[in-house]
Amino acid sequence: MGKRIRKITYAFLIVALFMALNTKVSYAERKQLNIEQAVGNPPEITAYVNGEKVSKDAEYTASFKGKDIEFETKSVTKFAKADKPVRYVIFLDNSKSVDEKQFNEVKKSLVNLRKKIRKIDKMELYTVGADSKHGNKVEVFKADGKSDKKSRDKDIKKINKIKRNKNYTVLYRSITKKLTTVDNSSERTVMFLITDGEDDSAGKDKEDYNVNPAVKKSKVPVYAVLLKNVSSKPNLSKIKNTKKNILNENYSRGYYKDCSSTKDVKKGFKEINRILFDETYVLNFRAADGSNKTLSLSESKLNIVMKSGGKTKEAALDKEGQFEYTNSQKDTDRPKVKSIEQSGDNSIKVKIEDGTTKKLTGAQDKSNYLVRFKGKDGKVWEISNITVNEQEHTYTLFFKDKFYTGSYTLECKNIKDDSVEKNTIKTDKVKFEVKDGLNLTAEGIKQTVRAYWWILVVLIVIVIGVITIIVVKKKPANVVEVPADDLMKADSKLIRLIITDRAGKIREVEWNVEGSIFVGRSNICNIYFDDDRLSRQHFAIEVTKMACYIEDLETTNSTFVNGVKITGKRMLLDGDVITAGREKFEFHSVENGGDEQVG
Repeated sequence: MGKRIRKITYAFLIVALFMALNTKVSYAERKQLNIEQAVGNPPEITAYVNGEKVSKDAEYTASFKGKDIEFETKSVTKFAKADKPVRYVIFLDNSKSVDEKQFNEVKKSLVNLRKKIRKIDKMELYTVGADSKHGNKVEVFKADGKSDKKSRDKDIKKINKIKRNKNYTVLYRSITKKLTTVDNSSERTVMFLITDGEDDSAGKDKEDYNVNPAVKKSKVPVYAVLLKNVSSKPNLSKIKNTKKNILNENYSRGYYKDCSSTKDVKKGFKEINRILFDETYVLNFRAADGSNKTLSLSESKLNIVMKSGGKTKEAALDKEGQFEYTNSQKDTDRPKVKSIEQSGDNSIKVKIEDGTTKKLTGAQDKSNYLVRFKGKDGKVWEISNITVNEQEHTYTLFFKDKFYTGSYTLECKNIKDDSVEKNTIKTDKVKFEVKDGLNLTAEGIKQTVRAYWWILVVLIVIVIGVITIIVVKKKPANVVEVPADDLMKADSKLIRLIITDRAGKIREVEWNVEGSIFVGRSNICNIYFDDDRLSRQHFAIEVTKMACYIEDLETTNSTFVNGVKITGKRMLLDGDVITAGREKFEFHSVENGGDEQVG
């Protein structure tokens, strides 16, 4: 009894091993992410992706290798629901080397495909069997789903009339010629091979086949239903090359069904149809900055990353010719000013947008703006600087003067979008209001006083002089004459300096000046600082019987009093602010003299 059980077990294992050795891979191994094909129309990319892990819920990002261009994912749609066309380019091997029963099943499947193509789809059918090795493919028909029933029936008759009667197969020549000319810019295009993998194209029976690089650099993918070869002497090297270099998913970006039976042919058509419609997703990307600038073929190396379930998968079209980002969409939108609002007593925030392109050129240039007051004088406001907020598309203009209350106009020029067309901003005057500004009348009086104060001073001096003369004449007095040179002789005075150094530290210094003191970087000065913007001896303060004076000692970075650059000597008034290097000195004259004090 035990021997019978062992025999049965051995027999079972032998049968199982035999079945395992003879079981063909009915379906090529699939990638988790595969870019079947993509079309670039800057600033947009449409990519068709499939694979075992591809789904609508995954997160997708697109980029170009070596290029700093960011893309936004606009939509992810299953192809069956995307309302996009597909064009089938079908090559049918009608040579005697293919299995006859499988060939007849292929014709039935082709008839069924011709009946079911949608109105937006197209179908091209060619036979690649030939009477000589120098032959070419033969067109059976070109059709689209819009054709009427009569045209469809005519195409079906043509399919049924195809005979399996050719002695040679010119598959490689046909593939090469078609792939080097096919265009997928207007619709998704797939090449569909129905063949046993053998080829007889003249001049192609060497290892370096021309068809192999054509497949690798093609814009369109290659799918296939692989039939049995019934030839008595099959060209095994060609069949191996077909599987390894033409139908290999790494090169073809498609899939193939290896059919061992007639039933497998029907399954193959269904499986490929399922991949094309239900397992392929249409990814729409758009350049984040909206620019429709193109790239050369060598630069158009598309990379797509998929994140799903915490895992990341990556695929690329990085062979020159697989993808083009060269046919840009026309950009007709012009930048324009969307809004203007007051942001400070001397600033406005201007929002400039372009309906297509986000990036602008020339918007940071002060000379491209003109702001004019609509009052009587029509004053032009001079811009001091501009700050940019790229996310909000706003440009804040800062002016040297504060605004008056009233109406203004803004004119822009030479501001362009970052498109191929370089659309220029509309130059219309844009009005805006300043409600919280200075009073024009009051400012006018102030400006008049500032401009002509010296005349008033002269008049006052003259009046005082006249009065003095009259008084002196009426009431003589003993006058002690003091020589003019004595008035300018050195004297001693106590001064106070409130010093703010470059670190912001403040200290007070009282100094009894006899004649003069020196300030600078050298330690020979009375007051010195370690500041590379100071000269060794930067400025001097000199006291006389009449007043205190400051003199710049011919320095590189100059000396300023109350923000005004001085040349030569200048009288110091109480409260004057001296700026030298990175230090500031607030000057005060102290009435009573004394010893040097440091606060």
